[in-house]
Amino acid sequence: MTVFAEDNMGVKVQWDNSDKTIIQMIYEGRWQWDDVRAAVVELNQMIDSVDNNVVHVISNRGSASWTPGNYATNLQEIIQLLHPRAGYRVFIVKNPVAREMFYIFSGMTGGIPFPYRFVNTLDEAREFLARYILGGSYGE
Repeated sequence: MTVFAEDNMGVKVQWDNSDKTIIQMIYEGRWQWDDVRAAVVELNQMIDSVDNNVVHVISNRGSASWTPGNYATNLQEIIQLLHPRAGYRVFIVKNPVAREMFYIFSGMTGGIPFPYRFVNTLDEAREFLARYILGGSYGE
């Protein structure tokens, strides 16, 4: 499913491998927090549609350099919406300021309640998950 705002930008959610153990959230352009909430609802439905114990999530900010306001409030709400079977989160974020905002948020809230890692590219995200989380097989 793709959730886009009127200006054709938002958050796209799709399976990233054939085993349905990885979901990719792709942020595009000037997305809004409501785009993320709608994408998380779709992500949760996708997780419910499979029998896998854990489904890992790649959050691909790729070309999106935009982050809307009220970061901490919105991020905290979105984290609470995530499915309990959502496992490792791999964030593709090249911008060091965006990474630092996440670290500051983590410190303000007592830590992030799930395992995560920052990488620079989709290939790095897939390699990390295959090597360290999925035991060598990405299930492409």
